[in-house]
Amino acid sequence: MERLVKAEGITAKLIPAPRHLSSDCTFALCFDRRQRILVDRILTKNKIEHAGIHPLD
Repeated sequence: MERLVKAEGITAKLIPAPRHLSSDCTFALCFDRRQRILVDRILTKNKIEHAGIHPLD
């Protein structure tokens, strides 16, 4: 996931998933929220299953 997003020029980092979002997932991809639509398209195009895209404040 991180590699695919970075290949499109988006700065991203794989981080431990915040517990308040999911106890089942161990990792999350952190990226600028302005890139949300593009990241969602990349994940969908590459059939990367994800539970959702959530803003972190």
